Amino acid sequence: MANLASTANFLNCVFSRKKKSIPSNQAHNQAMDKYQPIRTAVQDAGFHTTDLETMGSWDRISIASKRFEGGLTGYSFWVTSIDDRWYLGTWGGLVYAAANEEACREFVLHVLTQGGPTPSHFDPAACAQYQIMQLDDETVDRLLPDDRPDEVW
Repeated sequence: MANLASTANFLNCVFSRKKKSIPSNQAHNQAMDKYQPIRTAVQDAGFHTTDLETMGSWDRISIASKRFEGGLTGYSFWVTSIDDRWYLGTWGGLVYAAANEEACREFVLHVLTQGGPTPSHFDPAACAQYQIMQLDDETVDRLLPDDRPDEVW
C-alpha cells in the first residue's frame, strides 16, 4: 500500500509540473551542467555520452557502451532531467522515472556494466533495485506532450 501511495505522489508531481522552454544557445552550457555528474561517472567508468541533444521542448544525453567513428553504439539509451526529476528512455520508446539523480546515475552504471545489446526495455529486477519505475504511455504523454520520444528518434 505504501508503494502505491508513493507512486501516486510521484505521478501527481509529474502531472503538476510547469513546462520549461528549451534554453537558448547562449544557455547551452548551463543546461549541460545538470548532466555533468552522470556524464563524468559514465566516462570515468570507460563508457560514452553525447553532448546535449535538444528534442523540441526537452533535452537529453545519450549514453552507450561503445563509440565508433560515426557516433555511439553498443548498449545504449538516453537520460533526461526535467524540473529536477530524472528519466531514462530506451530506443524502444519506453520511459522510466528514477527516484533521484543518484539512483539514476547508479542505475546507468549498473546497466552499462551488465553489457549486452541495446535494450528495448530495462530489466525489472534492476529497476526495482535502483528505484526505477516504468511510466505508462499516458504519463509520458503528459510529461512530454509535444515530443513523444518514439516520434523523435
